[in-house]
Amino acid sequence: MGQPGLDPGARTHAPAARNPLSLASAVAATVLSVAIAVVVADAPAAGASGDVVLAWASAHRTTLLACTPAWTLSVAAVFAFYVSVAGDLADHCVTRSERALVQLGAAAGRLTFAISLVGFLFLTTLAWMAPDLAPGDARLLSSLSALAVNVTGIPTALTLLPWAWVMHRRGLAPPALGVYAAGVSALHLVSTAAFAQSGPLSPSGVGAYLAPPLFYGWVLWIASVKLCRA
Repeated sequence: MGQPGLDPGARTHAPAARNPLSLASAVAATVLSVAIAVVVADAPAAGASGDVVLAWASAHRTTLLACTPAWTLSVAAVFAFYVSVAGDLADHCVTRSERALVQLGAAAGRLTFAISLVGFLFLTTLAWMAPDLAPGDARLLSSLSALAVNVTGIPTALTLLPWAWVMHRRGLAPPALGVYAAGVSALHLVSTAAFAQSGPLSPSGVGAYLAPPLFYGWVLWIASVKLCRA
């Protein structure tokens, strides 16, 4: 139910409160993600044999063990960004449905964080135990890690889409940002639903090289919009 004297469908243009956490966490998450992507750019593609995965994990064992905490910090930075955005959106909500959409996005963000940590646990296990693993076990751990990260496409979309709608309703972001969020969400959902073992829609295709950069583009765009409105 809307506030007295305020049309629930009307846009509000009150500037968001200045929140340095939003920009700082957005930049930190993006920088960490790009750095890690460069370091592991030669990772085996989805569907690679166990021998290939094991050879790569053994040769890059130290790098993988160093990257795993960095990955965790990157996801934690995204989580901090989500918390900041959810708080700002909640301050601008007028209707119960808008509040529900903000809460849905926040809950999906927490799920993304949890699933990502599970994926990193598999990757850490692969790196730590590489000297003692059989090729089949190495391939299994690699596949489970890729699957966990790929599945995060669903909760990611469940964060972007509801929040994009609330931002549109309240006039908190340009319409182009909503269209961009819808496109990024669709890409994540298609990549996740495909369950492809190889090719563009596999975890080592769109899910690794296209969806993440576009997602971090959304993060930086949101952060810049919030900064300009502050």
